[in-house]
Amino acid sequence: MEEAAATFRRYGEELNVLEHDLTECLNEFKQSYQVLYREPSAIAKKKFSIVYHVDNFLIRVHKFRENLYRLLALAVGLDHSGRPRLADSLREERVANALERRRFTSIATCVQAFDRDPHIAAAIAARNLFVHQFREDPGRPELEAASRINDFEDPIARQVSALTDLPAIDRYADRKADDLLRILDAIRDFRNTLYEAIKHEFVALVSQRSPETRRRFQPFVDAWNAERDLFRLAE
Repeated sequence: MEEAAATFRRYGEELNVLEHDLTECLNEFKQSYQVLYREPSAIAKKKFSIVYHVDNFLIRVHKFRENLYRLLALAVGLDHSGRPRLADSLREERVANALERRRFTSIATCVQAFDRDPHIAAAIAARNLFVHQFREDPGRPELEAASRINDFEDPIARQVSALTDLPAIDRYADRKADDLLRILDAIRDFRNTLYEAIKHEFVALVSQRSPETRRRFQPFVDAWNAERDLFRLAE
């Protein structure tokens, strides 16, 4: 189990790293269009920066969700170390079914709400459109990053390309930054909700085990109960 445990820890640590990356990606996005490219001569760089940072953010959102399902798969005894075969049921369905079988209802409900969040769903759909239409291809220079700003098949590049003056571009960038912040807030809220769901299921699971198992895990249960009581006092 050592390899599985190490993989589980890595996926969990990457979730924390990705959340930090999303925060910094948003900060860099604002820095680029609000500070670095303010002069009229930098309008092309400003446009490219908007497309680049939005794409970069969406890719990280997809990776966050990917790691989430890999982490849950390991938790319920499924192997998702590689790409699922076409004949397999969808990874999300397999994880959801396994959570239901193990009666981890709180976790299953939390994950379903995350997937149905309109901000998250829109981010994943936009990322998939970008990846499927604009995979790097050395034989097709029109798909290179520097050319995307002029490719009207890309919704973001098309919208940015249609703008001709700095105030309009900045207003568009402000709206995009607000959209990305809403996605980041949804991820942060999900993290907190998932944490509470895992605590609930863990405490319930331990209570059903042998006296020896309950004794081993009682410090965790006590710590979580103390944390709950502190939050209640702070309300």
